[in-house]
Amino acid sequence: MNNISPIDGRYENKTTELKNYFSEKTLFSYRINIELKYFYTIINTIFNIDLSHFLNTYEFTDNDYKTIKNIEKTLNHDVKAIEYFLKKKLELYPDLLKYKEFIHFGLTSEDINSCSYMCMIKNCIEDIINPILVTIINTLKSICINFDFIMTSYTHGQPASVTTLDKEFKVFIYRLEKIMNIKNNYSSKMGGSSGNLTVHKVCYPDINWDDFFNNFMESQLNLKRNLYTTQIDNYDDLSAIFFKYLSINNVLIDLVQDIWLYISKNFIKLKCINNEVGSSAMPQKINPINFENAEANLMLANNLFYFFIDKITKSRLQRDLTGSSIYRNFGSAFSYCLISYKSLLEGLSRIDINKSVIKEDFNHNIIILSEIIAGLLKKKGLDGYKILKDFTRGKSINKSILKQFILDNLNENDSNFLLNTYF
Repeated sequence: MNNISPIDGRYENKTTELKNYFSEKTLFSYRINIELKYFYTIINTIFNIDLSHFLNTYEFTDNDYKTIKNIEKTLNHDVKAIEYFLKKKLELYPDLLKYKEFIHFGLTSEDINSCSYMCMIKNCIEDIINPILVTIINTLKSICINFDFIMTSYTHGQPASVTTLDKEFKVFIYRLEKIMNIKNNYSSKMGGSSGNLTVHKVCYPDINWDDFFNNFMESQLNLKRNLYTTQIDNYDDLSAIFFKYLSINNVLIDLVQDIWLYISKNFIKLKCINNEVGSSAMPQKINPINFENAEANLMLANNLFYFFIDKITKSRLQRDLTGSSIYRNFGSAFSYCLISYKSLLEGLSRIDINKSVIKEDFNHNIIILSEIIAGLLKKKGLDGYKILKDFTRGKSINKSILKQFILDNLNENDSNFLLNTYF
C-alpha cells in the first residue's frame, strides 16, 4: 500500500521472486558469501589450513542483516561493515581469531560488489529470465499451429502481398531464438584498490596471485576474471548482457505492437472473460491491456538498460562513486522485464484467430495476387510487372475480374494453382 515503486507495489505478485536476487538483504548475503569463500581460500593458500568447517556452518540471517546495517550507520560504509561483522563472528572460533585480518585482505569494496552483482544477475537470468523467455517462445510456437491461415500482408500500411499469420509469428520466434543463443559472458573484477594486486604481491611475493584469483573466481564464483581493470570492473561483459536483453525486449515490443494492430483490424480476437470490465464507460469493449502493459514495461526496462550500457563502462580515472547508486537499480530493469513477460504470456493465452475477418479482408484485397501473377508472366518471358501495373493501378479489381485475367493470361497449371489456392 505504501510502496513508492510499482515494482514491489502494484506488481508485487509478478516480481516477488526477484527479491531472492536483487533485494538489499540479498546483496549483503552475496557479499558475505564471497567474503567467506575468499577468506577460506586465502588462508588455505597462505597457511595450508582448512577452514571449511567455518564456511559450511554459517547461514546469513535476518538478525545478521540488521546487525550489519547498524554497523554501517556508524561507519557509513556497507562493505566495511561486513568486514567488521565477520571479524566479530570469528570470536565464535577462538582458534581462528589470529587470522581475522585476512578477512577482506588486500581487497577493495568493488572486488566484492562487482562479483556480487554479476553473480546476482547471472543467477536471476538462469533461474528466472531465460526460462520465462523460453516459455514465451514455446507459447508462440503452439499458437502458430492454429494460425496457419492465408492473409493479406501490409507494408507501409497498405495491402501488399500474400502471407500467413503463422509465418508472421515465426519471424519473432526466429529472432528471439537467434538472440537467446548469444552466449552470456559472466566476468568480474578482483584486483585490489587499483587493479594491480599490490598488497598481495608485496606481502606474499612467492605466490602467483593472478593465478590465485583466476582460479578462485572460476572455481568458487563461476565467473571469469577481468585481468586489467582500474579499481572497478570494466563492465563491458555486463553491458553486452544488458544489450542482449534489450535486443530481446525490442523484438517483443515489435511483437506486441503487431498483435495490437492485428487486434485492431479484428484479425486476432480477444477471449471474453465474463467478470472482467474492459472500459469504465463502454461496456462492449475488450481491450488488449496485457499487450499494452507488456509494451510499457518493456520500454521501461530498455530505458534502464540503455542508461546502464551508457554509464557503467565509464568512470573518472581509477574510480568515481556514481556507479554505486546505479548498480542497485539493476534489479529494477529485470523486474520490468519480468512484469512485461508475464503480461505478454497472459495476453497470448487470451487470443484467437478470426478466420472469417481475415478471409474477408483477403478477398477484398485480392489484387495483392498481382505480384505472383507478374512473376508467372515473367516466367513466360513477358514484362509481368508492366502488364500488371497497367491492369491494376488506379482500378477497382474484384475477384471475378482477376479470375478472368488469370484464365486469359496464364497456362492451365498456373491458373489452376492460383484459383485452387487463393479463390
